[in-house]
Amino acid sequence: MNDLLRATRLRLTAFVTALFLVVGAAATVGLWLLFSHIEYSSIDATLASEAQVIVSGVQDSNGHISFDGSDALPTQTSEGLGVSLLLFDEHGNVVARSGATPNPASLTSLVSNVARTGSVVNATVSSDGTAQRVMVERVPASTGLAGVLVVSRPERETQQTLFAFAVILAGVMAGLTMMVGVLAFVLAGRALRPVGKMTAALQQFTADAAHELRAPLALMRAELEVSLSRARTPDEYRASQHVALTEAEHLSVLADELLTLAQADAGALQPSLQSLDLGDLVEETVERWQPLGNAGAVTVAADVRREARVQADPVLMRRLLDNLLDNAIRHTPAGGSVTVSLAGDSAAVVLEVADTGPGVPSGLQATLFDRFTRGDAARGRDTGGAGLGLALCRVIAELHGGTISVMDGNPGAVFRVVLPVSS
Repeated sequence: MNDLLRATRLRLTAFVTALFLVVGAAATVGLWLLFSHIEYSSIDATLASEAQVIVSGVQDSNGHISFDGSDALPTQTSEGLGVSLLLFDEHGNVVARSGATPNPASLTSLVSNVARTGSVVNATVSSDGTAQRVMVERVPASTGLAGVLVVSRPERETQQTLFAFAVILAGVMAGLTMMVGVLAFVLAGRALRPVGKMTAALQQFTADAAHELRAPLALMRAELEVSLSRARTPDEYRASQHVALTEAEHLSVLADELLTLAQADAGALQPSLQSLDLGDLVEETVERWQPLGNAGAVTVAADVRREARVQADPVLMRRLLDNLLDNAIRHTPAGGSVTVSLAGDSAAVVLEVADTGPGVPSGLQATLFDRFTRGDAARGRDTGGAGLGLALCRVIAELHGGTISVMDGNPGAVFRVVLPVSS
């Protein structure tokens, strides 16, 4: 089971990490594309601004091209950004240029398309192994020159910026993926830890339950085999049936307790709360158990010092009292006594069941309310207990918002149940 939980933890970690990686990768690519679009939009805006300046200032005097009275076309914008210019006439011939322009042959199709349609085209071209961003625009005839203007700028810096941004994004994504993987592993471990504890507890519970069931079944089988091995007298058959009936009753109680605890584990055991006079319930329960106590020469008495009304399930509270009295009477020798007392204050009701039996060793008091736990040999199966009654008492007390504990009684033991008082 531990291997299964470990494999489940790894699978959960892998799934969460892979999911984050897919989503994160998509987000990273989207962010890079957005940044790239912004960068190229900025370049295109710069090229468009420079093209407007060139178109407004270019002049053609008998085939002599000038710009604002200067023979040379500019090689940078007014902001100091480097640009290159190519001027084509209406026949596609280069009539002027400045800067490190692309090879005119690489622009032939773009120039002819712009000259024909009059549209403005932004594109990336590769010339002599160098990528350049270009904007191609038709020069209106009103300037004295009917042709096409190509404004270009190298993409080297932009590509370096985009590459550096991609490296940063990849590093951040890798770091976040590792962090998510570690966090998923830790959280999966925490989430599965209760499952592991519950699995271990249920495995122990199943083993203990099987052990408890094996004994009465073995006794019943042995008794039946003996009684059937040969003809018996009516008294012998009656004795054999009495043994089988006793073990069947023990199995019935055990099955009922196991079912109740299983319901509690599954959260299906919900108390039906109502206003309950606990004093009346104590006196009624003590009265029912007095005949059994008298049969074993054990005095069973009630000491109700105050009226106590609580919000509780009558069936479950009666079961809690029955289990505590059954436990106390079985472990009290002849001549002893069992006393059920009820006290407390305005905030809580204190119910105590005290016996004069052998008591509970201090080293076992902390685990006495665990399932299949018995205080000592005197509290073993031969006295009729399976080690589930006190566990049920703790479940019932906690369902009602209370607590249960055991103390030394000098002599015997005192089981104390503290319940909140009804408002």
